[in-house]
Amino acid sequence: MCLEPAKPDYLIVWSDELSGAELNKGLVDSVNRTRGTGQAMNTGATNGPGAIKTSSMDNRWTYATAYIRPSSAVRAKAQYWVLDSSDLTKETLPVLRTGEGSSVVPSTLGHANGSGDKMRASDMALTIADPTAALENALKWLKKEKKI
Repeated sequence: MCLEPAKPDYLIVWSDELSGAELNKGLVDSVNRTRGTGQAMNTGATNGPGAIKTSSMDNRWTYATAYIRPSSAVRAKAQYWVLDSSDLTKETLPVLRTGEGSSVVPSTLGHANGSGDKMRASDMALTIADPTAALENALKWLKKEKKI
């Protein structure tokens, strides 16, 4: 953000992030495998601990649309950093503030996953990354703390 174009004061950068995806990796992999092959893979004790048991399944599921409900374990957010850019001769700019912005996915909605589509962990996110909310949060902080 520049109050005076010849001398920039602050720089705001952001990046989208997904947290908790690793918690649902097994489920995502299983759904994708089942949708792709029509067979479900289950771990079971058929011939010792950790043995894989393959069960046949009605392959109509591979052609149906699945509705994926949000999981509270998976959250997407836009991380932001406010940097002091008043002295651009420095090799690294000091970080003044970090924060995030996200929006909650309406609870009545689920993500439609059509036939042939791969499921992604981001399809299960309870929140979506919202760069606009991140920028708004950064600007509110600048207005309050730096009196801009």
